Amino acid sequence: MNTDLYERALSRGFLALKKMQLRSGGFESITFGKDCEEIIRHTAFYPGLIALALSASNDKRKDSILRKCGGFLRMQKSAAWTFNYWNRTLKDSTMGNYPDDLDDTSVCLSALFKINKNAVTEKTLASFVNILIALEEKPGGPYNTWILGDYRGTHWHDIDIAVNANIGGFLHSQNITLDGLNEYLEEEIKNNRFNSKYYHKKVSVIYFLSKWYLGKYAQKLLGILEKGILKEYKDADALDLAQAISSWIRLGGDVNSIKKQLIHLLKIQNQDGTWSWSDFFIEEVKSDQNLYSGCAAFSSACAIEAMSLYQNALAEIPLERERVRKQSLTESVHDAARKRFSDSPKPIRAQLDLFIFKLSASDIHREISLLPFFAWDSLNSRQKSRIKKTEILNLCEANLLGWIAYTVYDAVIDGETKEQFLPLANICIREVIFIYQEFFDKKGFQSVTRILNAIDHANLWEKMNCRFEIKESHFEIPELLPDYKRLGHLANKSLGHALGPIAIMLKFGKKKSAEQIEGFFLEYLIARQMNDDAHDWTSDLREGFVNPAGAILLSEFRKKFPKRKILDLAENSTDVADLQKAFWDSTIERTSAEILRHTKRARAILKKIPIFSNTNYLETLLASLNSSANKAITERNKTKEFLEAYK
Repeated sequence: MNTDLYERALSRGFLALKKMQLRSGGFESITFGKDCEEIIRHTAFYPGLIALALSASNDKRKDSILRKCGGFLRMQKSAAWTFNYWNRTLKDSTMGNYPDDLDDTSVCLSALFKINKNAVTEKTLASFVNILIALEEKPGGPYNTWILGDYRGTHWHDIDIAVNANIGGFLHSQNITLDGLNEYLEEEIKNNRFNSKYYHKKVSVIYFLSKWYLGKYAQKLLGILEKGILKEYKDADALDLAQAISSWIRLGGDVNSIKKQLIHLLKIQNQDGTWSWSDFFIEEVKSDQNLYSGCAAFSSACAIEAMSLYQNALAEIPLERERVRKQSLTESVHDAARKRFSDSPKPIRAQLDLFIFKLSASDIHREISLLPFFAWDSLNSRQKSRIKKTEILNLCEANLLGWIAYTVYDAVIDGETKEQFLPLANICIREVIFIYQEFFDKKGFQSVTRILNAIDHANLWEKMNCRFEIKESHFEIPELLPDYKRLGHLANKSLGHALGPIAIMLKFGKKKSAEQIEGFFLEYLIARQMNDDAHDWTSDLREGFVNPAGAILLSEFRKKFPKRKILDLAENSTDVADLQKAFWDSTIERTSAEILRHTKRARAILKKIPIFSNTNYLETLLASLNSSANKAITERNKTKEFLEAYK
C-alpha cells in the first residue's frame, strides 16, 4: 500500500474527529427517516462506540480524543454504573423516554476500560454482575436489553443478539466467560439468526461479535463477510465497509486478501477528512416508520479502526515468520534427539516422544528446546561466526535431553511411580555428557561436572530437609521448617538449564562472561521456581513436600493458629480453606516480592555482560515472571475488593 496515501488519510481523519468532538467530549449524530427531516441528536452511545473504535489504534493522536470521551462518559453513568442511550446532561423534548439498557452500559463500560483500566473498579464489576443476574433469561445468559425491575410480559422484554454480543465484549475485557451467553450466541450464528430489533444490518452484529469472539463459528462469520460486503465493496457505504474490514481482520481473515477493499476505503474519504455517515441502527419507530441513526464521527472512527488493524496485521507478518523459524528450529532439535535414540528399543523411543510432546506443550518461550540458540543469537555477528550453528543445535539437544532426565529423576525423588522411565533418563544424561565432551576440551568440561554435581547436592538437600510424612491426608507442621537460606538450592536444582549459555561463553574463553551468565541464571531460576511454587504449594504439601512458598505460609499460619499443629489437607477441609486464605492475605505478597527482587538482580547482571548485543529474549523471560508476580497481587486485590462490594 502507498504509505503516503495511508498517512495522509489517517492525519486528515484524526484532525476531522478533533474538530467534530464537542467541548463536552461528546459527538453529534443524525436521526433520519424516509419522510422525516434530519434531526441532530446528542447521545451517550456514540462517544462510547467511537472510543472503542479508536482504541484499536496505536497512534498517539487518538489520546486527546479518548481523554475527552472518558470525561464525557463518566458524566453519563448512574449511581449503579448503568448508562442510557441519551445524553443525561441535555434536555431535549424530541428525545424518547428510554430506561437504561445493557447495550449502552456494556459499550460505555468497555470504552472506559479501554481508556483507563482503573476506571472500571471491582465495585463497578460487582454492580454489573448483579444487574446481569436480575436480567438473565437463563443462568449465565442471555440477558434482557432493558434494565427494569419488572419487564417480563411487557414490550420491554427483549433478548437481542447484538446487545448480548456487546455484553460478551465487556465481560471478555474482564476475563469473564459465561457458557450460557456463548451458547446462545453460537446457536444464533449457527442458524443464521442475525436479526436484531435495533441493528438492521448483519455486518453490525458481526462487527460487535468480532471484537471478542473467536469460537467455532468464526470461519462462518468470515464466509458471510467474504460473500457479502467484501465482495461487493464498491457498493458499500464507508461505515459498513470499515466494519467489515475490521471484523475480517479480528476474526483471523487473511489480511493480504483485503488490500483493495482498504484502498477503496481510503479513496472514499471526504475532502474534509471525514467518512460519510449512514444508517447504523434503528433509533426508534414512529407511525410504523423506522427512524435511523448515523454519525459521521463514528464512520470516521471505524475507518481509522480498520486502517489501524490492517497496519497492525501487516506488522505481525514478520513476527509470524519469526514464529515459523523458531518452530522449524524446534522441530530440528526434536528430530535430532530422536535420531540419537534410533537404535534404542521401541518402548524407549515411545517414552522419548511422550516427554518431548509434554515438555513442548508447556514450553511457552521455547527455552527447553532452544535456550542455547537464543543465547548464541544474542551475540554480535563477529562472535556468532566463531561457533557453528550445528554445534549450537547440539547444545539445544543437550538442554532438551537434560530436562527429560531431570524431570524423571525429580519425579522418582518425589515418590511418584516413574521408575519405568529411569532407563530413558539414564540414556538422556549419558547423551548430554557425550555432547558436552564433544563441545569442550578437558578443562572446559569441568564446568559440566561441577554443575551436575550441584544438581545432585541440591536434590539430596531437598530430600533430607523438605520431605515430611503424610498420614491419610493429615500433615503435622514440623518444628523446624525448611530453611531455604538464600534460595540457592532452588536454582541449583535446575542449573543444568544454564549449561548451554555457559558453555558458549567458555568456548570463547570468556570466563568472566560465563560467571556472569551463570549468575544471571541463578537469579532467574530462583524467580522461576518461586513463581511455580506459588502455584503448587497446595499439591506439594499434600505430597509431604514443603516448597519455599509453603515454608513461608506454614510459618505465618503457625503464628496465627499456634494450637493447630496437625492439618487436614483433604479437599474442602477447614484447614485447607484457612491456608488458602492466609496465602492470599499475606504469603502471596512475600513470594511476589521475592520473585521481583530476583528478576531485578538478574536484569542488573544481564546489563553487565558485554558480549551480548541483544538481550531481548532473556529480558522476555524476566518480564514474564514480573508480569506473573504483579498479576497475582493485582488479582488478589481485585478479588478482595469485589467480595467487599458484593456483600
